[in-house]
Amino acid sequence: ENRYDIKIVKMEKIGKTECARLEMIVDGKTRSFEHLAVEDGVLARFSFEGKAATPPVPLLKLPPKAGDKWNVDSKLDGQMYKGTLTANLEKVKVPAGDYSAIKVSGPDMDLNGTKFSVTYWFVSGVGLVKLQSELAGLRVLFELEKVVPGKS
Repeated sequence: ENRYDIKIVKMEKIGKTECARLEMIVDGKTRSFEHLAVEDGVLARFSFEGKAATPPVPLLKLPPKAGDKWNVDSKLDGQMYKGTLTANLEKVKVPAGDYSAIKVSGPDMDLNGTKFSVTYWFVSGVGLVKLQSELAGLRVLFELEKVVPGKS
């Protein structure tokens, strides 16, 4: 069991797109980072660990609607990430509380020929509250424990 903070630390350009830099902070030190932005009505990951995603990985269509489906076909650091994601409405319970969420699932994703599954839950006004994935028998689960509003 690990604990960490995710913070939007600044805005940076990735190519021509202004992105939010999110950092994973463990014991006061940045351990990982990614860049997210909304472009053409899609929340997408533009980079991870300083490596650009080509094209950006679509995480969520906006505004989200139950039944939405979209394809992922991106390359990140030489690895191909492919599959179909589907959005649905679902109640979710995490340590931070009970929420009405948009559940995005990809049960048959492909990472360089290896099958994996991913499911994540977004909550309006909060963000990502839960993420579950499984790859090569390794199951990973992230759950939101608390929300600390940023300073304006």
